Amino acid sequence: MPDDKTPGQQEDPKDPKDPKETLGQQDKVHTPDPIDWEARYKGSVAKVEQLTKAQRDLQAQLDTKSSETEQLSSQLGIKDTEKDVAVRERDKRLEEEMLKNQELETANEQLTAFKLKADIASELGMPELLAIAEHIPNLTDKEALTTVMKDFSSFTQTQVKKREEQILAGVEVSTGGQHTEATTPTTDKGWEDHINSFGLGTPERDKAFKGYQKFLEETHGQKL
Repeated sequence: MPDDKTPGQQEDPKDPKDPKETLGQQDKVHTPDPIDWEARYKGSVAKVEQLTKAQRDLQAQLDTKSSETEQLSSQLGIKDTEKDVAVRERDKRLEEEMLKNQELETANEQLTAFKLKADIASELGMPELLAIAEHIPNLTDKEALTTVMKDFSSFTQTQVKKREEQILAGVEVSTGGQHTEATTPTTDKGWEDHINSFGLGTPERDKAFKGYQKFLEETHGQKL
């Protein structure tokens, strides 16, 4: 039989034209091994158990840390409470000590002021001024305090002299400062002092003047 090949055309060695060659090639195709599903299942179960155990261990550690955190938080709360109590107690004691210091300073100032008043009263020869020491301002300047105490002394002496004249005139002064006639003056001088002890234009002065008129009529037969 004539060859159909074209002159110059080469035969493709891969061209399976030979049936025997084709069957041989088919015999060489690889057949995959069967899958062992049981082994895969057991491996998966083992892996799940391993992960479950690891999760349990981590959860146990987390629970332990959470418990420790709660205990530390509780201890911290107790410490904060103790600190607040200690701070309040400290502030209270500090306030008490400051109040005591203020009281001591005030007492010391009063004592120092009284001592200065006593020294000045002694220098002025007026120890009776100590009876009204609480009414005299507490000054630390000795010169200024001396001036004030001299004024008090002068006022006191004036009041004493005035009172003596009122007593001699038979006039008594009540605690309210108003004049009352304990006894009627018996001398012209007594009546004069009695009248002058009242302010001009006051009802008491008019009343005293009328009393003096009556005294003159009764004793001298005179009429003003």
